[in-house]
Amino acid sequence: MAKRRSKNRTHVPVENDKDTSIPKSICIRLGALAMKNKSLKQLVNDFRLILSPHTAIKLKELNKNKLKDFIVMCSPLNVTHLFTFTQSTNNDNDIYLKLGKLHNGPTVTFKVNEYSLVKDINKFKNKSISTHGLLFQEPPLLVMNGFKNDIPQEKIIISLFQNIYPPINPMNKKIEDIKRVLLINKQEDGTVEIRQYMIVIKDLINKKDIKAKNIDKLLRLKDDKRRTIPSLKKKKDISSLVLEDLGYMTSDNESEIEDEQIIKEEDEIKQEIEAEEELLAKAEEKVEDEIKEEDEEEQQAIKKQKLNDGEKSSSNKKAIKLHEIGPRLSLSLLKIESDLFKGETLYHSYIKKTSKEIQELQKKHDEKVRLKEQRKKEQEANLQKKKEAKEEKKKRKEERRLQRKEQQSNQEEGSEDKGKSVSEDDVSSSEDEYADVPEDIDSDLLSEIDENPSDEE
Repeated sequence: MAKRRSKNRTHVPVENDKDTSIPKSICIRLGALAMKNKSLKQLVNDFRLILSPHTAIKLKELNKNKLKDFIVMCSPLNVTHLFTFTQSTNNDNDIYLKLGKLHNGPTVTFKVNEYSLVKDINKFKNKSISTHGLLFQEPPLLVMNGFKNDIPQEKIIISLFQNIYPPINPMNKKIEDIKRVLLINKQEDGTVEIRQYMIVIKDLINKKDIKAKNIDKLLRLKDDKRRTIPSLKKKKDISSLVLEDLGYMTSDNESEIEDEQIIKEEDEIKQEIEAEEELLAKAEEKVEDEIKEEDEEEQQAIKKQKLNDGEKSSSNKKAIKLHEIGPRLSLSLLKIESDLFKGETLYHSYIKKTSKEIQELQKKHDEKVRLKEQRKKEQEANLQKKKEAKEEKKKRKEERRLQRKEQQSNQEEGSEDKGKSVSEDDVSSSEDEYADVPEDIDSDLLSEIDENPSDEE
């Protein structure tokens, strides 16, 4: 019997529970002017890099799309945050950023004071950052500075931005996986700045490398005899060295003596150089021995400090640097709404209201909520009535169908009874017609037939 073929799984099964727990976001632009602004389009694409990897990078907006369409689309895709860029119709320079949490808000509205694109920062830094590598495959490290939990509006902003990315578990998360840093800084004047940086890790120079470099320098000085320093052991003053060696204010006899002295001094210098070379050689041997000992100690320490997964911990120190990759945004808080892109205004930077006005607005808001609930109940009652009417209609149809079936079955039974009665009447009538005929009529006829051929013969 042949062995049963087993199917090899070629895809990774999706964990629905894990997938739904990860926050997702969408960044779009709305409005006729915003759709025409090419710079704003590029800003939206750059802002999606900040939200990556759990966002729609290649999402395309159409002129006919409205905010309601995207809100309806977000629910089946498990989207938790929605970013919208809009442009004012009164002033082309006024751009607004709205951040709403699905499905019940709140919504924070910012005014974009200034912004810089990724390409502009790359031109300024003379570097180009690839957006297709490992840089944007993991969420960034979020750093928020200058915000206070005591202030209600700032507390809302902190909760919204912290929930954009999944939480980091320091026990399971590796440091090497974090490639980016997102900085949200609140300045003293109230403006909010957004910056994105790339983390660059470099190894520092070891002691071994420093010693090797120093030895190389010493060897170069030893080989370069032109840069030798004259000996000052037998000189009382620097003037004597200058005057005697150059021959100023001396006689002929003194010059001969000086020549002999110069020769002797050259021999002494050569001897000193040789002695220095020997000392350098000994020093080099000692340094090499020390380096070997240090290397052995380092290897032993590395072997002792093995991690649980078998990786070796590096004893070298590393330098961490941040390179800005963009985009840059300078925002100012405008207002905060209680619901998703609507509802009660919890904070407004321009409009300040008294307690009476706030109470009146609260009453109006409560009345709107009451009317909304009433309409919802009426709609539910109407739907229930419609369902009941549909069920009654179905029952009536089913009863009619059963009645028709019964009628058809009764008609078929009646037709069968009529056919049976007709056949019985026919048989009885035929029997009555041939009642006078004797039973042995066939035998008489046959006997006559048999007699005729015999007579002819």
